[in-house]
Amino acid sequence: MRTFFAPWKRIYADRETRGFDLADLVVTFFINFIMRVFGSIMRSAVIVVGMFTLSIVIIAGLVFFLLWILVPLAAVLFWMAGMYLIIFK
Repeated sequence: MRTFFAPWKRIYADRETRGFDLADLVVTFFINFIMRVFGSIMRSAVIVVGMFTLSIVIIAGLVFFLLWILVPLAAVLFWMAGMYLIIFK
């Protein structure tokens, strides 16, 4: 959580003046706040896209694994169907 709210790409605003300058404090605060909010939104989006991609890869992997297991069975069944057609038709 410490880095989740870190500024995006480490973009932040430094104070321009020394001492008390209300305008400079407000501008710096809002720029840093916006960069932290943007950083958390972008990190959330990356996490969601990553989880979606990972789930798609897992599902596709399971489908291809099942197909890989069933290919020898399909080959035997097609051979038997071919023999049936040759002999009895």
